Amino acid sequence: MQIISIVIATYNNEHSIVNTLMSIKRQTSDLWECVIIDDCSTDGTVATVRAEIAGYQRFRLFENRTVKGVGYCRNLGVDHCLGDYLVFLEPGNFLYNTCIEKRSYFIKGWSNIDVLVSHTTLFKDQVDHVIGSINHSLIETNYHDLINSLIRCCQIWTMSSVTWEKRFLLKIGKWSTKFESFSEMDLYIRGLLERPKLHFTKIEDSLMKIETSKSDVLQEIRELTMLLNIYFEVINRFSNGRTVQDIYNASFMFLIKNILRLILSNEIELGEGDKQLLFSILEKITDEEGVLQVRAILQ
Repeated sequence: MQIISIVIATYNNEHSIVNTLMSIKRQTSDLWECVIIDDCSTDGTVATVRAEIAGYQRFRLFENRTVKGVGYCRNLGVDHCLGDYLVFLEPGNFLYNTCIEKRSYFIKGWSNIDVLVSHTTLFKDQVDHVIGSINHSLIETNYHDLINSLIRCCQIWTMSSVTWEKRFLLKIGKWSTKFESFSEMDLYIRGLLERPKLHFTKIEDSLMKIETSKSDVLQEIRELTMLLNIYFEVINRFSNGRTVQDIYNASFMFLIKNILRLILSNEIELGEGDKQLLFSILEKITDEEGVLQVRAILQ
């Protein structure tokens, strides 16, 4: 049977990581390993992890000497993994006890899986404070609809609900190190552009804590602008004349409006470099009138 590698990137998660590791140790299947990459934490994270994994050979801890960022850490985890399939888990989130057992069952039962997707239970504050779930079955599962949902910043599944075939993840280039807020969106779109063999378990087997993030709005704007570049990749991969372009135009205009909303509502002034990046992309996507309107707003 194939081993499923669980990758955890951590930075100053001394308290939140304990229960995450406990949920892994309680798995009903032993077809797993866990690779933990610490990004030079300044609190007691490393000591806490060492204490929790002591005596468990299926856990391995690696420490960065300098801060590298979450994308770098996840990719480093991939490089150290021994399994054919990968799950990425954030500190503070959990796996149900039967998660690995059930995912291994589906992997064994279906051939040539690139991406296996489960459901995720959402909770707030405490794990018993359930507030809903991320249920992919409510979304159309053709590639166009999934990518359009991602462009519109919809969460179609969670990081912990996805099991990646390692060779497929390597094929699409692993995690980008350019993104902080939208790295998952970028990864999923790049994955879907390859038309992966998707399978859905229709089972809730992970839990994710809902938290209010204190984001850097300017960084979000820059990352959303970078995501606009994916437009050309989408059109090239799904090239089918005007029809494909029409399918995605509305979603990318939604993304553009979201960028403008962030700029205006937060009264942020973009630097010349950020403006030129945005304008250069808009000139390729929208007509001249649309570009002029945006220029007038941002001047």
